[in-house]
Amino acid sequence: MDTLFAQEPETATPQDLNDLAQQLVTVEARKQDFETITEAKIEEAALFVGGCKAAEEWIEADRVAKVKPLNDEVRDINKAHHTVKEGFTQARQFVEAKVATWRSEQKRLADERQRLELERAAEEQRQRALALQQKQEALAKAEAAARLEAEQAKLEEAHIDVRLQKARHTLQQLEEGAPERLNPDYEQRLLRAQERVIDLEVEKNHLESVQVDTTHLAQQREELAVLEAEAAAPVIAAVVEVAPSTVKTAKGSVTFGEEKKDWVLPGWDRKKKFKTADLVLPQDLAKLPERIQFLLRASVLDVPQLNALYNAGTPLPKPFGETVTMGGSVVRKA
Repeated sequence: MDTLFAQEPETATPQDLNDLAQQLVTVEARKQDFETITEAKIEEAALFVGGCKAAEEWIEADRVAKVKPLNDEVRDINKAHHTVKEGFTQARQFVEAKVATWRSEQKRLADERQRLELERAAEEQRQRALALQQKQEALAKAEAAARLEAEQAKLEEAHIDVRLQKARHTLQQLEEGAPERLNPDYEQRLLRAQERVIDLEVEKNHLESVQVDTTHLAQQREELAVLEAEAAAPVIAAVVEVAPSTVKTAKGSVTFGEEKKDWVLPGWDRKKKFKTADLVLPQDLAKLPERIQFLLRASVLDVPQLNALYNAGTPLPKPFGETVTMGGSVVRKA
């Protein structure tokens, strides 16, 4: 075969890539001949460049001719596989979305049941404290009444002692001052004094036999001790179980991801800067003080700060919105 560079570029017709590879050795050696370009070499240099260009075009045409069928086959294979795969993907995502919605509702119901359980425990604790307080107040009143009754009994006994002492003294005086021969009037006075003493002694004996009943106080103290123990023990709220995220199957297990929420600003790629002033209408911006206008025009939204605010539960105003992404799933084979 004639060398590619001995002809005009458009008439160069190599037979195969190996032929060009062999000529490349000569080409790389000959390129040094053009270290210095002169008028005598300019035509030869043009032929050299044209030959290189022709070789490049032939190589590219040969590559495309050989690769295109392969690319077409790869494209057809990809299309066929992607079509079937997309069907399974859509079916999976449909069920994952339903599972995510169900799990979200189950979590909401579990949270509500947990809230009610916590309220029930708190109310039971409050009722225990209230019952303890009422029992303490009732016991205090009963003890005060018992003390008052005991003090009243002591006062009555002391009053009878005074009256009895006075009656005995009167009787003693009558007995000591009685004449040898009693007249009827004196006998009557003496008899009345004796009866008075007897009556007072009977009344005193009756008071001494009367005991203040405190058995109900002992019973109330026992009940109070029970209530104090109950009030001291914290009421533990039952933990409401949430539907598990991992479901075991005969072939392994499937873990369903949680529903994910995120903030979004329509039309903004978070990887790019977004000027804060673009959130304000020009007519509204013009109404603000100049220093505020300057700060808005010079500042950009900070993605980490917005993430922190959103995750902390701070509502983002319009035009910010919220997106919900289903949690997907992870399949583990047994």
